[in-house]
Amino acid sequence: MKKNILVVLGALSVLLAGCRSYVETTYVPAQQQQAPAPRSPLQIKTEVAEDSFSIESAVNTKLRLKIIYGNAESTFSRKVAERLINAVLLDNAELTLSDPCDAVVVLMPEFEVVDSDGGYFRVKCTEVTAQIKSIRKIYASKTIEPASLPRRLGLNNAKNQYVNPVVQALSAYLGQELRKISNNDISVTEMRFALKNHRQHADSIAISRQVERISNILRSMHGVVNFTNVAQHTTQAAVTFRIVYLKNLYPQGLVNAVNVKLGIK
Repeated sequence: MKKNILVVLGALSVLLAGCRSYVETTYVPAQQQQAPAPRSPLQIKTEVAEDSFSIESAVNTKLRLKIIYGNAESTFSRKVAERLINAVLLDNAELTLSDPCDAVVVLMPEFEVVDSDGGYFRVKCTEVTAQIKSIRKIYASKTIEPASLPRRLGLNNAKNQYVNPVVQALSAYLGQELRKISNNDISVTEMRFALKNHRQHADSIAISRQVERISNILRSMHGVVNFTNVAQHTTQAAVTFRIVYLKNLYPQGLVNAVNVKLGIK
């Protein structure tokens, strides 16, 4: 009996020793455990979609030429300019004294006082030059020399008597040259661009972005002489540009050329 008890106690001590060894090798106190590495916050990449736009309409319009002149003979030049506007009437071009304009007609008159006596002046209009030009090119230039006229009372009256002969000579010349230029060389289109993803309304930022992108496209086109953003339609998500261009460089039309730049074929 005593021997059996000793055997049982020996077996129990072996079993407990094995249990203690298992616990000691597998159990780690909580204060010694390593905390898990913190998670990085979820990175969400956002991109603002670039506004796309298309040509909504393109309407050909008249070439506008502003008559400009210097200060030296401004009174005389103003009278000539006002008369020329009414004398030169064309289907594809018009003269004006105001902006916006697509090209200019420069008036350059010169006078010489031949003699004067008691407030009477004999003045010779030595020449008047009219030059048609744009930012890139001088299209035509003509210098006339009106016949001398008699003396008049007052210097301005002596000069202003040349208004009629100058207008008669220049109106015929400008009419001929402007008809040729507007039919063969320069064309003007008012082109309206609409934002595709803003059908009903666009804020000022979207409109400004659209104007800048279209301006960059037009600026890169060799045949575009000049352009102006003439209207911004916020409620309709559209902008309108007045574009002056050289016809011969766009035989397929300006709309097709702009569409190519936009990636629309």
